[in-house]
Amino acid sequence: MRHSAAWMSIWDDRILEYLQENGPSPVGEIAENEYIHVSQPTVSRRCQRLAEHGFTARVGNGVYVITERGKSYLAGELNAAENQPDQIPKMDSEPATEGKESGTNGT
Repeated sequence: MRHSAAWMSIWDDRILEYLQENGPSPVGEIAENEYIHVSQPTVSRRCQRLAEHGFTARVGNGVYVITERGKSYLAGELNAAENQPDQIPKMDSEPATEGKESGTNGT
């Protein structure tokens, strides 16, 4: 039996199941599945939330993959309400200084 956390929704289980069965997938593809009955923006928010808690990981361009933690949850081996990850993986983001030369401000 799965033990979800208060922050989770029924869609989280379905998204994780989809990722486990289909491998890395873009948010749009997940949302188009007949098993998932919510919009693409909702799937995107849920995938982000799952990533914040270590159940998924973003691999780039809106593509997510299930993590070992997510697989353990689906198998009923992890109580999401009690078990918090030691280190939550960070979402991919572009550095603010990328492509800029440091120390030049034009004055």
